[in-house]
Amino acid sequence: MLAKTLCLLLPMGLALASPVTKLAKRYPYATWTAGQYWDIQAAGPPFVGLDNGIGFYFQTDGNFVVYHGSSIAPNAVWNSDTAGHDCQNANCELTFQGDGNFVIYVNGGAVWNTGTAGAGHRLEFRNVEPYITIYNSDDRAIYSTPGPPVGGPGGGGGGGGGEDPCDSVPCVVCESDCDDQGDPSPE
Repeated sequence: MLAKTLCLLLPMGLALASPVTKLAKRYPYATWTAGQYWDIQAAGPPFVGLDNGIGFYFQTDGNFVVYHGSSIAPNAVWNSDTAGHDCQNANCELTFQGDGNFVIYVNGGAVWNTGTAGAGHRLEFRNVEPYITIYNSDDRAIYSTPGPPVGGPGGGGGGGGGEDPCDSVPCVVCESDCDDQGDPSPE
């Protein structure tokens, strides 16, 4: 299991350093910056749970799925369309790489990615559409679910930077407020 920690974008005073595999807090979003190492091994429970009943799962069939609803009756609202892999007997990983690309690997080979290598700076999971967004260093959306990169990896055209969740509440953002281990920096 993953031993690294990461910092979440949360209202001030609620900043956490938490193993990503046990992240099940009730907030509308979670965000990470490129270079904050983490990868997820395929497993059953959600690795991120947000309020509004949104859960992010990397399933043992290799599919990365966003579900809405209870664990009894979940409804898939987006998926990477990568089902069909035996991740119980294979090395399957979901990772936000240091180059800014969000990738699914099966036995070392990429089977899905966001096409944001060299441009992705911040990955954000939200409890509303778009559920997954990658921003460049200018805070412009360059990938949003569903679909291919918005305006390509350079971030040109379409998409815009979107709403900044820190506009309405004080936040801890790992790109500036956390050390290189993902822990909130001392004040």
